[in-house]
Amino acid sequence: MLMQINSKILILLIFIGGCARRNQSSEAENETVKVDDIRVTNDQMSEMGLEVGYLEKADISEGVAVNGYLDTPPQYKANVSSMIGGRITNIHFLPGDYVQKGQEVVSMESPEFLRLQQHYIEARGELKYLENEYQRQKKLNESNVNAQKVYLQAERDYLSKSAEFTVIGNQLKLLDADPVNLQTEQLSSVISLRAPVNGYISAINAALGEYMHAEDKVFRMVNPEHLHAELNVFEKDILKIKKGQQVELGFPQMKDSVILGEVFLVGKELDEDSRSINVHVHITDHRQLVVGMYVEARILTHVQEVFVIPNEALILEEKGASIFMVTSQDEDVFRFKKVPVKVGAERDGRTQIFLTEDVKDDSRIAISGIYYLSSNE
Repeated sequence: MLMQINSKILILLIFIGGCARRNQSSEAENETVKVDDIRVTNDQMSEMGLEVGYLEKADISEGVAVNGYLDTPPQYKANVSSMIGGRITNIHFLPGDYVQKGQEVVSMESPEFLRLQQHYIEARGELKYLENEYQRQKKLNESNVNAQKVYLQAERDYLSKSAEFTVIGNQLKLLDADPVNLQTEQLSSVISLRAPVNGYISAINAALGEYMHAEDKVFRMVNPEHLHAELNVFEKDILKIKKGQQVELGFPQMKDSVILGEVFLVGKELDEDSRSINVHVHITDHRQLVVGMYVEARILTHVQEVFVIPNEALILEEKGASIFMVTSQDEDVFRFKKVPVKVGAERDGRTQIFLTEDVKDDSRIAISGIYYLSSNE
């Protein structure tokens, strides 16, 4: 009798266990359906800000991060000084002023300049006398009337004075004087320092009444028409850089702006101290930029067209990335399925996504408001 009771109890426990397993299996299946088949009505989508869209195509680029500064070619910059010393008498422009080539920027007085003009006029008179004497002695020598020694002395004096006269004349030209038309009544002690290029005055290194020595830099100019970026590329990235590559340039003073450029020249010598080369970049728009500005840049070394989705459409978890894809749409109901995806580079708020058997180029996905879908997993 006792054995019959125990057998009945054992059968009852097995039955109860089987029912429990069937219930757990049913619950698991319901959970699977819940993740793979999330249903949302149009009204719910509007309330939750849930939007649906397609995969987009965009250019995703790989690049090399570098830095440098803005500069102009040497022929568009000038440090202006005088060939001789003098005292500053007038300053016609201020830093920031635009001047054209040939305009007088600074005036200075120089007794040395006055003496140079005096020597030129004296040399001109002596040269005329010595030229006449040389021609006279030459004729006499040809007629064997005078000694050869006298003729040679006249020739030497004439040629020596002619060289001196030419040198002084060229010195006056360097000082912006016109020696050809120089007359005694036109002598002046004023030297005009003029702009050698079109551009802006970037610095005045003199004050009224100050004495400037020869070769002292009186003022500095810059022409920003050919403003460019000089970037430093480290040794490990040198082989990635090629002429013609696009460059994105950013500036601390313009945090929300990116200016485009193009690699024009790639240096051929490695700097031993910094282990880097210089890369010359032409800039498309430099109207707001100033010579010497610090620049942070990205040289685009590889650009390809890929499929992308907004970052907010992506679910990032420890096990990987996934998206919510539209599986079907009735009149008032969207059905979503959570699908794992493989992602690539991220740029400007969008992430590259690779196509798979589940994710096609025409797939529709949830692109915003996915928090509601995630909460229903």
